[in-house]
Amino acid sequence: VSRLLDFAVDMGYIEKNVSRKSNGKINRFGFTKPKQKHVPFGLDKDQLNRLAKECGDHATMVYVLGLCGLRWAELVGLQVRDIESDFSRIHVIRTLSETNGTFSEQPTKNYRNRTVDVPPNLQEMLGMYCIGKNSKDLVFPNSLGNPLSSSNFRSRVFNPAIARAGLPKLRIHDLRATCASLMISRGTNIVVVASQLGQDPSITLKHYGYSHAEDQATSARMMNFVFEDEDIDAF
Repeated sequence: VSRLLDFAVDMGYIEKNVSRKSNGKINRFGFTKPKQKHVPFGLDKDQLNRLAKECGDHATMVYVLGLCGLRWAELVGLQVRDIESDFSRIHVIRTLSETNGTFSEQPTKNYRNRTVDVPPNLQEMLGMYCIGKNSKDLVFPNSLGNPLSSSNFRSRVFNPAIARAGLPKLRIHDLRATCASLMISRGTNIVVVASQLGQDPSITLKHYGYSHAEDQATSARMMNFVFEDEDIDAF
């Protein structure tokens, strides 16, 4: 019901979603739901490609989230003027906060503006979303040109795409974990990863410092250099 009312707000049929509290959370009217801690889940490259493909016209959004590490509120608040003319870099300087279907512009988390690099193969895809738009236009609006609601995107695009791609249950925020884990698995310095995500390196290590099994095997092979040194003492 709450998602249906979100859609009604998004389409302009009603002014607000009465099933949500002032902070945007669903009012459960006395019913409590056991809290379950969600462990960040990072997709590998094949899983990310499958998900993006199943998201259809929203594939570029998925890639920006999964390869550039933007938060959802940063993505929906992204304007054409925030992207450099060659589409190689994105300047993250604002977020759009959603409460009861109403959006308000807010500063970035911890008031830290940052610049993120865009992979070369994604630059052309990103540029397609900026064609014909003014500098202050949103890069990824909904069909009416307004900010995109996360609940609508999840229910109408993201969750069905996850099912079609045969992926386990995940959140939109897990695409941020995907960016971190892919960068780390490619040997990127943790300080650089933290800079891309806009957080302290200690936080990055705490939340995203896990490795895949194949990364551990690769690390073991790399450490074999010890035995390849001609001057090494025999054990």
